[in-house]
Amino acid sequence: MQNFLDLKKPSEFWEAIRENINIKELEKEKVNFENSINRVLAEEINALENLPSFPRSTVDGYAVRSKDIQGVSESLPAYLDLIGEVEMGEETKLTVKEGEAAYIPTGGMLPEGADCVVMVEHTEQISDEMIESYRSAGVGENIIKKGEEIEKGETIFKKGKRIKTRDMGAFAGLGLIDVAVYKKPKIAIISTGDELISPEEEMNFGQIRDINTYTISSLLKEVGADVIKEGIIEDTYQELKRSIEKHLEADLILVSGGSSAGIKDITVDVINELGEPGVLIHGLKVKPGKPTILGQINQTPIMGLPGHPGSAWMITNKFVKPLVKTICGEYEVGIIESEIEKDLIRQSAVLNRNLSSDRGREEAVPVKKIHKDGKVYADPILGKSSFMRIFIESDGYIEIESENEGLKKGSNVEIIYFN
Repeated sequence: MQNFLDLKKPSEFWEAIRENINIKELEKEKVNFENSINRVLAEEINALENLPSFPRSTVDGYAVRSKDIQGVSESLPAYLDLIGEVEMGEETKLTVKEGEAAYIPTGGMLPEGADCVVMVEHTEQISDEMIESYRSAGVGENIIKKGEEIEKGETIFKKGKRIKTRDMGAFAGLGLIDVAVYKKPKIAIISTGDELISPEEEMNFGQIRDINTYTISSLLKEVGADVIKEGIIEDTYQELKRSIEKHLEADLILVSGGSSAGIKDITVDVINELGEPGVLIHGLKVKPGKPTILGQINQTPIMGLPGHPGSAWMITNKFVKPLVKTICGEYEVGIIESEIEKDLIRQSAVLNRNLSSDRGREEAVPVKKIHKDGKVYADPILGKSSFMRIFIESDGYIEIESENEGLKKGSNVEIIYFN
């Protein structure tokens, strides 16, 4: 069994993805737009019609010609002939000519000849046939033109966009009922460790419940993955080989545990035996998560994650989730790092205690955000990589660069939020 002799930088991890990992395009499927939230678009979407499909008013008022009410005031109003009323939800046949006005409700269709709407609050109805306007309005005021929001043929959403709840209005407004999305990638999670038991089992002395399967799967479901839980397997070469072979049709295989240097840590050997190119990276210059593995078995990418829950959580956030987003079609393979950076939510903060760090490894330190004296502070939550509590209590993390030996209290830092 090889030891860690050649730890790689995070940038080298993504370089290995670009150069070696087969990111195949997922199959497409059509889904109703209401069921498309958090899915990734497989095709560019162009508007099939104008939005709005007709010019309409944004206020209750009177449709008029702007030149007929220019320069008016309360002491010098304009008098206009009232020719009728625009009905909601119906096409109007009215035409506004010089010196005329038509009542129009919010959302009503602008009559021919009118180029603005004067608000009802700025008018007075003198009789059934006449109004006075004592406030002027410019061309286009209080109206939305046909296609002003979205023009027919305009690209609304690009291929690879992850659909959000805020996009539902566009789909509904444009009548885009069925949308083409990528099928959910299948991610297999295998947990190794003779000491592990499932959460439902009664725990005996020396046993611990499987945490990683559930934290990892929940993180990946957030980005639209279809997670296959293999469950806990015996910590033997043959059992691990059998489990990996079983899932070679998956889009990504994750092995939790079995990646550190030790007599039972046989993940590297199994990956190398099962196919080419085998293990590409064994060990990253990061903390936590040093014993991370990246490989490919013929056409199937595979990663070995640390067994400690805290380490597995952080590696999943920083490396597995972006890889799954790439498999989903949301991230472009050639620019993964810039895609990751674009999606990170950061906030400037002040570090409220001294932090030491191991030089040579990029360290992620979980922190809790604290508001005090009008400032935002980052409060480090320290603990061993086996502790999940530090991630339960933290809002995000700060990064200490590999060349630094720590950060001083009062340093300006950036909190990178988990969500």
